[in-house]
Amino acid sequence: MAHDAAGIARITGNMGVIYQCQAEYAKALQHFREALAVHKEMGNRVAEARVTGNMGNIYLNLADYPAALEQYQGALKLYSKVNDAMGEATVTGNLGIVYSYLADNEAALVYYLRAHGLHKSINDLLGQSRVESLIASVYATQSKHDDAITYCNEAIAVAKSIGARDVVVRAGTIAARSLAKLGRMDEAAELLDEMDALSKEIDSASITLSIKLGRAEYDQLAGHIDKSVRGYVDASELAKSTGKRGEEADCHKVLCTLYEQSEQWEKAYRSNVQYHELRTEISGEEQQRRLAVMKAEKDYESERAAAKREKDLLATILPSGTVERILAGEEVIADRYEGVAILFADIVGFTTTAATLSPDELIELLNSVFQNCDRIMKKHKCTRVKTIGDAYMAICGAPDVDELATFQMCKAAIELAKASTVALRIGVHYGPVVAGVIGTSRAAWDVWGDTVNVAARLESAGQTGLVHVSESVIDNLKALEKLDTFTVEERGEVLLKGKGKLATFWIL
Repeated sequence: MAHDAAGIARITGNMGVIYQCQAEYAKALQHFREALAVHKEMGNRVAEARVTGNMGNIYLNLADYPAALEQYQGALKLYSKVNDAMGEATVTGNLGIVYSYLADNEAALVYYLRAHGLHKSINDLLGQSRVESLIASVYATQSKHDDAITYCNEAIAVAKSIGARDVVVRAGTIAARSLAKLGRMDEAAELLDEMDALSKEIDSASITLSIKLGRAEYDQLAGHIDKSVRGYVDASELAKSTGKRGEEADCHKVLCTLYEQSEQWEKAYRSNVQYHELRTEISGEEQQRRLAVMKAEKDYESERAAAKREKDLLATILPSGTVERILAGEEVIADRYEGVAILFADIVGFTTTAATLSPDELIELLNSVFQNCDRIMKKHKCTRVKTIGDAYMAICGAPDVDELATFQMCKAAIELAKASTVALRIGVHYGPVVAGVIGTSRAAWDVWGDTVNVAARLESAGQTGLVHVSESVIDNLKALEKLDTFTVEERGEVLLKGKGKLATFWIL
């Protein structure tokens, strides 16, 4: 069952990844949460960290940065606990990305540098080079172009050594733009040409867009306004065709400035309108996605709450292991147990007492007695099967198998006899039984077999305040080397209804 649960959780998480790739974020989160609940229950911290990090990725895509930070921080703690350096490095870098989007460059740099050190410590060259390009990007944003170029050169060298051409192009483009801003135009042009040639080997729209933006910015800095305008127009069209709405909007923002510089007021106005329309559309779409996710999360929490109520209700009438099997979809629950201990306890003189009590007083008495029985049984790892009128039936060794079932039940029976506030007759027998769930609308877990019948007869033939046990109980205690724990008195042969004469004992 544990293996099946782990497999189902893994598949559920993979489905979440697929939905994430399809931008079906609400469905992705639902699958991730379901997988996460199982991983937590099973104590699989590595899987828990992975799924938590995936949830952080979704919130990052939704621009819900506080939620993304919360998930990434949670994943980081889990990876740290299990000493997963790769996971720790990746999530640390993702935290840097969140702070970059929040325009908190100092915080972003702290996490990027930390991630850089982690990637280097495990010799993850690809991760190292990618983070180096991210560090360079932050320095470029801060106009620390010499530092940006230094990290770009490191990223390029490492990426070339492992054939990561996409990282080479991205880092090279950042370096070229920083060179241009430092006025080193020839070096910038040469580097852009090199990156442009390499990008054609990669066949990636995002890489091509990066090159186009780099060239357009270079021409803008070089004073080639017309050429820069053409570059940004080409870049905006590519961004539009590939769904890069944010980059498309940014192109129109720059085009507005360029048109104003060349006094092309109508074009400047149109670019400004397009920029604001795109930003409004993007903001609206992000808001709709967030609302969809919020609704899905609310629905999921409602479903979980309902499922918990159902599970808690079943747990009050069924053993916990049986509840799990029912919720897992098992239709027929029937098991044979070769060695269990069955106890019956009955209130002495109950019929006479009940006749003198009001209904409220009667229920209060039964509640008090049976709650005390439940407490003692739980203490000794025994389970209540049912109550029948004033009789109480319990089992040890099923549904959870326990080699010490007889020992545990005898201890429970003796404590019950001593602690009860009413006079009880108690009988205990040891042997095989069949147990299972009967009914659907009012399901009940019950136990059948000769062992049950003998235990009931032992109780009926017992005496007030004493624990009446069969020879099989004594034999099992001997086999367990636990008989010396108790005081045993031989009662002799007793005639039990339907069984004939059997050797029985008092156990104290």
